[in-house]
Amino acid sequence: MKSADFINECAMRGMATGQTAAFGTVNGVPFTVNVVTAKQLSITFVLDRQISADEKTAMCNSLKFAGVNGGANGYTVTVNVNVEKDTEAPAAVDAVFAVANAAVDAGRRVGISFGTVCPYCGRTDTDAVMYCEHRGAIPAGYRAVHTECANSLRNAANEAKVNDEGNYFTGIIGAIIGMILGVVLNVAVIFGTERIYAMLCALIPLGAFFGYKLLKGRMNSFAIVISIICAVLGAVALTFGVDIADSMINYDYTFEEAILLIQYGMAEIPEYADAIRSSLLQDLLFVGLGVLCCIGVLRKNTNSGKAAYAGNLYATLRMKDGSLPAPAADTVDDTASHGA
Repeated sequence: MKSADFINECAMRGMATGQTAAFGTVNGVPFTVNVVTAKQLSITFVLDRQISADEKTAMCNSLKFAGVNGGANGYTVTVNVNVEKDTEAPAAVDAVFAVANAAVDAGRRVGISFGTVCPYCGRTDTDAVMYCEHRGAIPAGYRAVHTECANSLRNAANEAKVNDEGNYFTGIIGAIIGMILGVVLNVAVIFGTERIYAMLCALIPLGAFFGYKLLKGRMNSFAIVISIICAVLGAVALTFGVDIADSMINYDYTFEEAILLIQYGMAEIPEYADAIRSSLLQDLLFVGLGVLCCIGVLRKNTNSGKAAYAGNLYATLRMKDGSLPAPAADTVDDTASHGA
């Protein structure tokens, strides 16, 4: 039996599929079936808790009594399905469901509780099944979930799709504008209070980031990079901006004259140059602290890779009876198939 034929048959029956795996339910219990060889399939059930040594022995004996080749270990129950090399795909799928049903009955006879707890909220009363990533000690696998929990993953996937449609050029313009606004606000506060507030410097990278976002910049890791670059440039602008504003406000210099005065001081007055460098280092430190304070916000808003992966998980969502869920618009789907 060819792997592709088996996977296609599973998809035709409405099961979610991957390249060499399919995901199904039997009596409301989710399972994953992997194509091992042309003559062997492997079914895996993920449990909510690690079974004890006594439960493991009881499960193995119950499977053996039911004529099923398999066993239990840790958080999983795994059984094998042997088929002939020339077995047709429909017959192989029928065999998988027959063995899966026998395995579930064997487990329930000895008190094994197959997965019923949603890995995302920890509640039972689940109404759907979906492939879930590794969480804590429980391995990745097809598990019971709530549709509302799965929908939150779908929303993350939709956000990732929007994030991937941005424009770098407009985003950079927005970042520069946001950085300038952050610098202007800092300069205004410094002159209004005659103090520099370290936390206020966080507005420079935040201004750059949200300016990038508001002008539809592509929300990937580049958004964080450009925000940090603008934050560094903003620290330089803040250092010289304070001196320029001081010259214009307190000494009635024009903007051009204030620039020339700074150039002269940097070139001809060592004490002034040292003071500027000291001020610049201080501003860079404060802005750096600002970046560290808001890095969580930046990462949360650019985590498109994880969100896209969530979309692929959502593509495996089925109701507990194996039927398709209500259609969701704009769901990212790269590796799993909804079937027919």
